[in-house]
Amino acid sequence: MALGILGAYGGLNKKELLDCVFGGELSLDGGIRGIRGTLPIAIEARAKKLTRLIVPEVNGARKGREK
Repeated sequence: MALGILGAYGGLNKKELLDCVFGGELSLDGGIRGIRGTLPIAIEARAKKLTRLIVPEVNGARKGREK
């Protein structure tokens, strides 16, 4: 939904998004939440020759890693 709004108001360059997969959950307060299943999404994106996977920062954090 957030990407649709950005696109409608000219905030995205569609040509730059052709090889992207986006994952995340838009919360009611407008924040972006992490998602489950990021690894299977990444595997499928690679199989389809998509080069960029964009997910919330929390999905990139490993347990025990300090910020």
